[in-house]
Amino acid sequence: MSDSPMQPYVNLDRPQSLPAPEPRYESVREPLAAEGASPAALAQEVEALNPTGYLRTELAGTVDGETVVHEVVALMPGKWKASTMRVLQQGDMDAFMAAILTPDSLDAYFDLDPDQDQIGDFMADLSAKAGESVGKSGGRRKSVTRMRRK
Repeated sequence: MSDSPMQPYVNLDRPQSLPAPEPRYESVREPLAAEGASPAALAQEVEALNPTGYLRTELAGTVDGETVVHEVVALMPGKWKASTMRVLQQGDMDAFMAAILTPDSLDAYFDLDPDQDQIGDFMADLSAKAGESVGKSGGRRKSVTRMRRK
């Protein structure tokens, strides 16, 4: 036997998978849109400035009886997957936050342990910065014209 260290077996006939690249969060920038800009214009600028879809926002929580505010990086609402929305609708806030926050921000979320009012403020701030609503869509609307019955 040889004293050289063993090399791991690699099947060269089979394509090797590469590890997924780490997402880049440092490109998060705030929009420069005018204060009176429409929400659609703001959302368009935010998306152009942040191709990764992440925004910086604040999350508050109570630590040792004191309210603490921490800056977190979260995925803007327009980039949430349908599965993320289902988790939110089911009320699993921890899984939802794990889906939209960066790993460091998720640690801050668990440390802060925000209440529902603080999460509501976080969602409102995220929505305002993204220029998109996080609420329910208007859905299908009834026609203004009446249909004739036969």
